[in-house]
Amino acid sequence: MPEGRIRIKRLPLVPNVCNQLLREVYRNDQASLAHVIMPRGEVSLTHWHRKFIEWYYILRGRGLMEVGKKAFPVRGGDVIIIPPREKHRLFNKGAGVLEHLVFSTPPFNSQDVITAEENDDPE
Repeated sequence: MPEGRIRIKRLPLVPNVCNQLLREVYRNDQASLAHVIMPRGEVSLTHWHRKFIEWYYILRGRGLMEVGKKAFPVRGGDVIIIPPREKHRLFNKGAGVLEHLVFSTPPFNSQDVITAEENDDPE
């Protein structure tokens, strides 16, 4: 992974289950950081993780975040903390893109993404 200054938009796009524009910005043994752009009207899959915590930092746009049984509006400047085993999804409800950073600890692992279709019970 690059060190120092990172030009996010020059990083390669990474395939992901939510089909969003996702770039892995940084990864080490303790954590990872991804940059995500959701087109207008898009929604991520309902999913959860067994082991890692995620922090979503909304850079711009407006959306609706569902975490567990709660739903709340989000916009640029908001941080959402999602503990392990909490179902969640994000809707882009704005007029443009919803751009955000996702910080994961331990680092993101695609094997630890469980969609609601695979297993509807995170308990």
